[in-house]
Amino acid sequence: MDKKNFLQLVNLPDITSDQVFQLWSLKAGSDPMPLDVFSDRNKIIPVAYIENTATYAITIEPKGGSKTPSMDKLIGTLGII
Repeated sequence: MDKKNFLQLVNLPDITSDQVFQLWSLKAGSDPMPLDVFSDRNKIIPVAYIENTATYAITIEPKGGSKTPSMDKLIGTLGII
């Protein structure tokens, strides 16, 4: 209703100083949309809200983020109901 998203970050793998976690919006018929980049763990953080997102995904990317996700470094997905 508020069009706000928050992630509670727990049990994420260790990353190096030149890596970050990146959030992606996945919609049917569209390329993954890059969203927030973060390196903090074990916190609750606000993240982007994208209308009609079916699934959000988190990957490990080079520091600064990527324009396309590194699927071999996929951490997980979060389906939206």
